[in-house]
Amino acid sequence: MLEIEMKFAVADPAALEERLARFGFVPGRVLRQADHYFNHPQRDFAVTDEAFRLRVVGDQAEFTYKGPRLDRVAKTRLEIELPLAPTGRHEEDAKRMIEALGFRPVASVVKQRRQGSVEHQGSRITVARDSLERLGEFVELELVVEPERRAGAKQEVLAWAERLGLADPIDWSYLELVLGRRRGVTAS
Repeated sequence: MLEIEMKFAVADPAALEERLARFGFVPGRVLRQADHYFNHPQRDFAVTDEAFRLRVVGDQAEFTYKGPRLDRVAKTRLEIELPLAPTGRHEEDAKRMIEALGFRPVASVVKQRRQGSVEHQGSRITVARDSLERLGEFVELELVVEPERRAGAKQEVLAWAERLGLADPIDWSYLELVLGRRRGVTAS
């Protein structure tokens, strides 16, 4: 499957919520997500434009691999997710296992996420409202599609951004924003 995604900084969260409500957006509950990113022992994911993370939400966890970006306008990449069985110790045990295999921790991204979907004229898209510690408010628009639907899905995401009055997508991932902040660099 391919993930087609666009991310935007949100200067006025209330105005965005109003626009979303006009399309019938019903947000889910706020969930804390902790994404722990790791680098491969034999290749640098920053160079190959890949990502490997452990995502923890409540008592659920999953490993996610994201392949190199296939498109910069609407961030498009191969995404493989592998859910883990829920347990009380999964987060620390999973991190220890990955590090024992030689992967090195890079950074963690912690956010409060409220996710839902909106529909317009038969088009439905996932919308995630994110609040990131020390980074601010963001919204992500996302479709997950089969590779043959890539071009149409990109246009669908762009159309949703326009409907919601969103401009100037951020090309950087949350991980890149966190690492950039550490270095004193911001996304343009």
